[in-house]
Amino acid sequence: MSIHPYTSSTSSLTQLANQLRKRFPQMLDAGTLKQYQIAPNNESTIINAFKFLEIINSDGSPNPNAKSLFLKSDDEFFNGLKEIIRKAYGGLFDLFADDSWSLGIEKLVNFFRQADETSDIIGNRQARTFVALSNYVGARDQNLDLTTGASPRKTQPRTTTSQTAGSENSRKTKKILTSESTESAKAGGSDFNNNSVSLSVRIEVNLPSGADQETYDAIFRSIRKNLMS
Repeated sequence: MSIHPYTSSTSSLTQLANQLRKRFPQMLDAGTLKQYQIAPNNESTIINAFKFLEIINSDGSPNPNAKSLFLKSDDEFFNGLKEIIRKAYGGLFDLFADDSWSLGIEKLVNFFRQADETSDIIGNRQARTFVALSNYVGARDQNLDLTTGASPRKTQPRTTTSQTAGSENSRKTKKILTSESTESAKAGGSDFNNNSVSLSVRIEVNLPSGADQETYDAIFRSIRKNLMS
């Protein structure tokens, strides 16, 4: 017989928890869940989960300490429920400590199957039930890979051929223009030692990325002829 709870309707766990924060009934059983319209045909698995957490007693009556927790502020409630989960899953936390919150499904299934001698299907549901509870109290990073529990890899942006060619042309342009500007300053016959006025002209040309060497030569011949002669 399974020890750790499991359900195929994990969203119903959070639905019921939110409902209990509004009003905690005197008796929580399958009939109560039917009235709430929570977990149709899965009422017993949800009830078993809340019994496992000792939020309700074996007869469905509320645990006084847990009931009072549901009436507290958000911070107190979620922190308190987090400790309830930690205590209930003591075997898991004894083995993995706080890393338990971020374990992937594979490791969790392996743990529950060995602990309770369950099938792969039941072990998978036990693992997902724990993950759902961890998510509800904010103890698990939502960005973790669900299967492995690993952080997502950051992909580096790919550089296209056209971007590479454009960058190379830009570097060539800057180098050539620097040289041309220096020659232009020298052509003016300025003598800096005699405190004469010097003039430096900077010419910026955007070269087409697909142009050949002949096109580049024609552009610079035109610059020399029309702007620097």
